[in-house]
Amino acid sequence: LSSDAYDLLEALMMRRKKYLEKLKIRSGS
Repeated sequence: LSSDAYDLLEALMMRRKKYLEKLKIRSGS
């Protein structure tokens, strides 16, 4: 796994995490 691929993977994970948190907040209210 190249460093570029790792950076991309990390970015996707961060984005997914934020998305899930957003959904959680929306469903919680």
